[in-house]
Amino acid sequence: MFKLLRYFLPLVFIFITGEIYAQNCTINAGIDQTICPGTPFVLRGTSSSSGNLALQSVPVWTQIAGPAVTVSSTTNSGSNATATVSNFTTNVQYTFRLTAKCQDGSTVFQDVKYIVSDVSTATAGADQTVCPGPFTLQGSALKPGETGRWTRIAGPTNMPLPANATIATPIITIPVSASVISATYRWTVTKGECSTFADVTLRNLGAQPVSAGSDRLDLACYNVSTSTTLGGSFAANDAVSGQKGTWTFVSGPTVPIISSPNAYNSVVSNLREGTYTLRWTVVGPCVNGSDEMQITVKPATQNITSAGGRTDIYCDGRTSIVLTAPRPSYTGETGTWTKISGAGTQTIQSPNSNVTVVNGLVATEGNNYVFRYRINNPNTDCTSDGTYNVRFSAPPTLNITTVNPYFAPCGDVAATINYNFNGATNINYALMSAPAGSALQTQLGGLGIYSNAPSSGSNITGLNRIGTYVFRYRASTSNTTGGCDDVYKEVSVVISNNATTSNAGTRQVLACNVITTSLAGNTPATGIGTWSQVKGPNTATFNNINSPTAVISDLISGVYTFRWIISGGDGGCTNTQQDVDVVVSAVVPVTAAAGNAKQTCYGTPVALDGSATLDNETGTWTVRKQGNIASEVTFSNVNDPKATANGLLANTAYVFRWTVANSCNSNFSEVTITTTATVGPKQATAGPDRCLASNTTSFTLAGNQPSAGETGSWVKISGPASGNITNPALYNTTVTGAANGTYVFEWRLSNGPCVVTTDQVQVTISSAPTTANAGPDQNICGNTATLAGNQPTVGQGMWTQTEGAGGVTITDPTLRITTVSGLKQGRYKFIWTITNGACVPTTNFDEVVLNISTPPEAADAGPDQTLCNQNSTTLAANVITTGTGRWAAVSGPTIPNFANISNPATTVSGLIYGTYVLEWISSGGLYCSPSTDRMNITVTQNAYAGANQTLCDVTSVALNGNSNSTGTWAQVSGPNSATINATEKNGAIVTDLTTGAYVFSYTIAAVGSCPETTSNVTYNISAPPSIANAGPDQDICEAGQSITPIQLTGNVPTEGVGSWSLIEGPGSGTFDNANQASTIFRPSVQGTYFLQWRITNGNCSGASASSDLVRIIVSLPPTPSNAGSNQANLCSNSVNLTGNNPTSGLGTWLVNQTLQQRRF
Repeated sequence: MFKLLRYFLPLVFIFITGEIYAQNCTINAGIDQTICPGTPFVLRGTSSSSGNLALQSVPVWTQIAGPAVTVSSTTNSGSNATATVSNFTTNVQYTFRLTAKCQDGSTVFQDVKYIVSDVSTATAGADQTVCPGPFTLQGSALKPGETGRWTRIAGPTNMPLPANATIATPIITIPVSASVISATYRWTVTKGECSTFADVTLRNLGAQPVSAGSDRLDLACYNVSTSTTLGGSFAANDAVSGQKGTWTFVSGPTVPIISSPNAYNSVVSNLREGTYTLRWTVVGPCVNGSDEMQITVKPATQNITSAGGRTDIYCDGRTSIVLTAPRPSYTGETGTWTKISGAGTQTIQSPNSNVTVVNGLVATEGNNYVFRYRINNPNTDCTSDGTYNVRFSAPPTLNITTVNPYFAPCGDVAATINYNFNGATNINYALMSAPAGSALQTQLGGLGIYSNAPSSGSNITGLNRIGTYVFRYRASTSNTTGGCDDVYKEVSVVISNNATTSNAGTRQVLACNVITTSLAGNTPATGIGTWSQVKGPNTATFNNINSPTAVISDLISGVYTFRWIISGGDGGCTNTQQDVDVVVSAVVPVTAAAGNAKQTCYGTPVALDGSATLDNETGTWTVRKQGNIASEVTFSNVNDPKATANGLLANTAYVFRWTVANSCNSNFSEVTITTTATVGPKQATAGPDRCLASNTTSFTLAGNQPSAGETGSWVKISGPASGNITNPALYNTTVTGAANGTYVFEWRLSNGPCVVTTDQVQVTISSAPTTANAGPDQNICGNTATLAGNQPTVGQGMWTQTEGAGGVTITDPTLRITTVSGLKQGRYKFIWTITNGACVPTTNFDEVVLNISTPPEAADAGPDQTLCNQNSTTLAANVITTGTGRWAAVSGPTIPNFANISNPATTVSGLIYGTYVLEWISSGGLYCSPSTDRMNITVTQNAYAGANQTLCDVTSVALNGNSNSTGTWAQVSGPNSATINATEKNGAIVTDLTTGAYVFSYTIAAVGSCPETTSNVTYNISAPPSIANAGPDQDICEAGQSITPIQLTGNVPTEGVGSWSLIEGPGSGTFDNANQASTIFRPSVQGTYFLQWRITNGNCSGASASSDLVRIIVSLPPTPSNAGSNQANLCSNSVNLTGNNPTSGLGTWLVNQTLQQRRF
């Protein structure tokens, strides 16, 4: 309604006083909250005082509502005021008040409400050892109003979550597994804001159905005895529960050695020619039973040299490579290279040498070659195969498929990152940027430290701080040579949480000429707090916008509004905000003027006409009659200079005083208003504004009914031309002939000579206003944005800000497309509301969210550097004052080590020969692209040709200089002129070698200021030794109990020297002369002995020597058998036999009469 009053011209009386008006401190009682079980009931508030003024009395906590509790004495420390509450009950609301007295004597207080939660204490049952199969979790029962949820907080994913995780006793199925696995489950009970939890750990024995595993057949190619690994079913071997498995020997030609009888995958050794039966017996609460398996061992011959195997990846397009395999070690062994698969036709230069050059490779990306190196010994019929893979690849590729940035759901502290890659064998990752104090940063050892990346789709945990986490992934390839450069990709993860409710503290009225004060926002339990200025006569200075008790300075006279925003992060969580005023006075208040004296009828409203006040001033009306307070007079608003006074009596002179005050001073002005004996009209009321449907042609007005002596009159003030008032003197008359549009009618009440009172009503006839549409949410890099609401076809639109920092200017709030300036980093919300006159739908608005980011400062990585024989240097990027800076490696031969990736002048170390590209990244807000700059570090080293080599019987070698270097190989000396073919920038293949010493040089040319350097390496090649022949195997059966010395018949070497050694046997033995081919061997006991005759020649030793084995079996006559005494008349299904224990030979029981199945 529009209230209109007619005024008389005032007569002004002015008085100045020395009264001081101020309230120069503020307090903050915190936010309403719930006390959860296990949390101390502590009242926490803050206070601050302007300038250097101390509080006249410190803050004190008191209870003002709720059942009586005990509140301890208030402890004041700095700006904090705390008290402990005891003797409380749960589920009851309490109200407490924090009160202080400012230096100026004014009292300031703030109230806060608390409820103590009655959520029940969760239990999850005792930890248990479990078997595969159904298992019921035992969570505590839920009370009304509570919810529960089971989660797995530790353990492998094959330990399942319950299908219904919200009930207290769900059933899960414990899986069979090949290991003992444990998982910890948490039962969380929640009511309102509070929750309790309990954990239970289930230890799954995982025992499998009993099986001894598959038989092992035809073990061969061994000297005296061999071994194999068993494969029984997993049986836990749990001492607490008694679940375990045990291997036992059932039968066989010797007693084998079972290394770990209770291990399902134990190694069994001392296996010799024949068939063995082993039994796997499992007992315990989960699985019971037994099973047998057999091992068949062929006769002993001798071992075979392992043929090795490896994979090499090349990215530089070479067409020739060197393959290197182990040299055959035993007599009779030969090695052969064969191409198994691959494109084109290749030449294997030395197919029967363990080192060979392969030419003619087709170096197309994706081409894979498989070469087999087979070592064969026709004397023993043993073969060993080695697979050598040669792969040609493009540099690795890496693609992060998770949307970037990734916004985790509100409240989550983990994120799932998905990626794919090609051509890489290693995926590493590092945390490059993170909110301070995050658990993941601690777990990874800091920022910029690479470790093995979780597999794609894995959950990354430890994101327990609100903010943005930047992960850098690295794809690289192992066993590569040349051109396989690493690739890097980054992804940002945004973590958010619902923010603590904001409390900006109480209003401050600073003492005169005080221009500095402290604010008193609450400390967020969740979220990040930020102060901003909403309005004020100038721009104040904050010492720290993120401190709840920030100091503001450089204030001038006026009223400031500051906003304390607590943000839950850049995600979709709720932010909270509250404003607080600070009033500053630096001059005396304006001169008060109360208006001119006048005479008026009594009992009728009187419009006062005081002078306007400034924002930092307060005006107050008081009234007296005959020197006493006129208590019958009431004011519509005692602080409004244009207030309405009511209740004036007849024939009375009233003195109205208008007092204007600020913190520096006050003054007042008085005006006399005299009433007559005539009663005046009451205040006219025209009724509520109305919104009528389109095409309404008539309606009824609703003014208040005139009292006796009063006359009413309706007047049309504005609106469409049509529309007639049926009876202007009738308070509830009708209007007819109306059309669509907005009308304003005025209802006037008069009473003779008295002042007419009036009121207006607005009536709008219209269809519903156009539905508001504020446009899509926007992510902005900068401090300005354009709002774009829809164009109303019915009604008018208005933009208003509902969330975000202060200091924003909407250029024209009535334009659907308008600009907004003064934006700061953070989230803003604006609503576009469409109304039409009196048609103001409460829901016809739409909200748009603006996410604002501050652009980063331009990055400058500093000059390129060239290092001569150094592995570290100091970088020289620019200091980032707007945003944050960090270093990252883009490429290089290794991952360099940054002492501090956030330091523009950090030290980088771990550098090797090659060129590193480093990037200095300046990051602003989340929605601004970072500014980047790169610099190169070229590292050179003194040439290094490698260590000197002693080789045996080779005709070709591969030379390699400093890793990643570019250089030239040349022959310095040697018994002949070898052929050198460069294969890559630091390597070469040398062929046509013979026996003798070669010297080769590797030269690295000058790079910039780094001079040319050369290094030499010597290759000393020896001729192969004579092929060893240890002579024929011998099987000696002695007639008596003594062993006759044995004559050995090894061949006499023509190249090199030979030596005998005992490889394996049941006891010791001696050689009369170990270096003589035909020496005497003296064994200590009977049994099978393997002797080796080994011939070496110069460098041809170790694996390059020639060896041959001879087997000598020495047997003494067997111990006479004794089966023990006869056992008759037994009443049993089993019997203990008592044969004698042989001292020579192996005893075996045989069944002569088969009555039933016998088992030994």
